[in-house]
Amino acid sequence: MKIIKILMLTMFLTVSAHAEHITIIVTGKPGGTFHARSMLYVDELTKLGWDTSVIQAGSCVKAEQIVQNTDDPVIMAWNSGSNANKCDIMPTQENFIGLDYVSPMMWCSKFDSSFAIKEFFDPEVPIAFATGASYNRDIFDTLALELGKPMKIITYKNSGSALQGFLGGDADYTFTNLGKATKIINGGHGECFLSSGTTKVKGIPQMSELMPSHKYSYLQQNAFVIGANLDERLLTALVEDFNMALYESPAFNEWINNNNFTHLIVSREDAIEISRAGAYLWGRPLDK
Repeated sequence: MKIIKILMLTMFLTVSAHAEHITIIVTGKPGGTFHARSMLYVDELTKLGWDTSVIQAGSCVKAEQIVQNTDDPVIMAWNSGSNANKCDIMPTQENFIGLDYVSPMMWCSKFDSSFAIKEFFDPEVPIAFATGASYNRDIFDTLALELGKPMKIITYKNSGSALQGFLGGDADYTFTNLGKATKIINGGHGECFLSSGTTKVKGIPQMSELMPSHKYSYLQQNAFVIGANLDERLLTALVEDFNMALYESPAFNEWINNNNFTHLIVSREDAIEISRAGAYLWGRPLDK
């Protein structure tokens, strides 16, 4: 996937970060995306002159425990999915460092897009969805109300099982992540359209274009970085250097492309909103 570069709308005061110490809490296990992201942060911030150290937490739960028991400045990889579901820390003006990447959620159908869209919006035609158990059921209930039609939801343990159910004929539609949708498209098993209004994928229509009034414009997995024990000076320095490191890092951008993610650069305020709203996918109320 090509990197989507959107003009940075918010400028930050330049603060020299050289010789500043920061601890990166690694919130995932080796081999996973959290671990890979965290170690890239270590490399890139070190290149920019930061004195970095690493704590291997292995999970967001352990990371929260570390944060609660230290006064040292720390940052950690977070996301709007598993972290929002299991842990209490959410992005705020006081702790948000940067939006790492976004991975949009997709509505997919076994039919070609013209037929699928016609059937999808026909109030007389009931449809069945295969989906993972972790996704917020309210999304489907609200969509059914907006469409004015019955909707059968077949719930599986996870998105991988839901994909197998979809491919096996359990349902003609599925709600899934970009990785699974890519397998559907590339395998010739159907067509998909984006649920998110903040990300574009060439050749794939967006839910916001089909349903301008659709309530959930931020249905995507959002990965971001948050911190703790950061004063305003240190937060400002980290925000600037973190975003510069990600924007300019060949290693990070290669990793983004290899994983079919999108590196989205927006204003800090919009990035916080996007990161918080993405948590709704997993049943997290937006006011928390």
